[in-house]
Amino acid sequence: MTTDRIEKNLIRATYRITTPMFCGGAEQQAEFRLPSFKGILRFWWRALEWGRMRNLEQLHREESELFGSSNGGQAKFLMRMKEPAAVREFTETFSPALTYLAGMGLCDRFGAFHRKPSKPDACVSVELRLKRGGNSAEDARQLQRALLAVGIFGGLGARSRRGFGSMTLESVSGSGGEWRPARSVEQLHTQIADLLSASQTVGERQLPLSAFDRRSRVVMIEGESSDTPLKLLEKVGREFVRYRTFGVAGNDGQRRNVLGEVVTQPVFQDDHDSMYDYLSVGMGSACPPRRSAFGLPHNYFFKSLSGQNRNVKAEVTPSQHDRRASPFFFHIHAPAGATPIAVCTLLPSCFLPSGDLIRISDTSSGNALTRRRFAASRQSLPADFYQPIHSFLDRFLKRSALTESFGMIQQVRPTDG
Repeated sequence: MTTDRIEKNLIRATYRITTPMFCGGAEQQAEFRLPSFKGILRFWWRALEWGRMRNLEQLHREESELFGSSNGGQAKFLMRMKEPAAVREFTETFSPALTYLAGMGLCDRFGAFHRKPSKPDACVSVELRLKRGGNSAEDARQLQRALLAVGIFGGLGARSRRGFGSMTLESVSGSGGEWRPARSVEQLHTQIADLLSASQTVGERQLPLSAFDRRSRVVMIEGESSDTPLKLLEKVGREFVRYRTFGVAGNDGQRRNVLGEVVTQPVFQDDHDSMYDYLSVGMGSACPPRRSAFGLPHNYFFKSLSGQNRNVKAEVTPSQHDRRASPFFFHIHAPAGATPIAVCTLLPSCFLPSGDLIRISDTSSGNALTRRRFAASRQSLPADFYQPIHSFLDRFLKRSALTESFGMIQQVRPTDG
């Protein structure tokens, strides 16, 4: 193969890690793992390409042909890191808002880590070399689009949907020309609109997987000039805390969230009240908790019903599955030297497989003599199931309910292209 042939079929992409990344090997040491990167590349390929598919069988067939599978053979391209990533361990302690986004699986309530994250600002370069044969131009186009999506919407590692492990695409070249990252909200709006307009959106049919369609939303939130990428994620996280949490009652009778702020008008008091009724008297609600839209499982724990050697707790899960990943993504876009931009994306696919319900169960532990177990409740999803996520995004566009200060805020819908 000649040098020109090699360059023609070579795609080089360089990413900058912008927020702490919880990605590691068997020992959970901080590192950038190429198999994990290929996995998220497949995810965003599916999200962009589903709109032109006739059915799932076609999607699985084309994905298997391009990325390889145990049944379909090798991928149409070879992938390698151009050079080992200089990843260092992040040793700071998370703030309450970042701890809330990370969840108890990654750190304790004081922000100390259970796993070692990678420090932001490292650069990672990957090369995708297309093999001979097939439609190399079309394959290259699809792979470049997926590479762009990783660097605009996605992240790598645990809790990437909550903004950790965000990677900003700094450059991509080969098999389709040069590309440079957006350095403003206006430029990013144009890039996202162009990317989504190239996807043939599928109208109003129910999506069986996470993908873009006409109901998808992307809201871009510019930080202030002094904000670091992690500071911007923290500010968005604080707004997320204020929106989602009911708070915990203190000795003074006031409820406070994890930020220490008094909660005066909780958005989801109905979630709290219905779960309290279920755990106190066994009376289930007719609808699942509205916060289920942000992903499952999630739990409810009531100190007022608990006591010595007894924890009163309810767990909300899909009735036939262990979990449902959030359809809502945080990403921090931050080219070197530019003001960071938070990208919030909603992919409103079918939340659960057909026929599956949300299961609410009493998972309390403790003294059986002082605690009854109530029968599990199974509930269907309401028609406006995703409204809580839409309402959260609307708060940024209207600004009236925000406490934090941000720069420009804009929205992209797939029809904008």
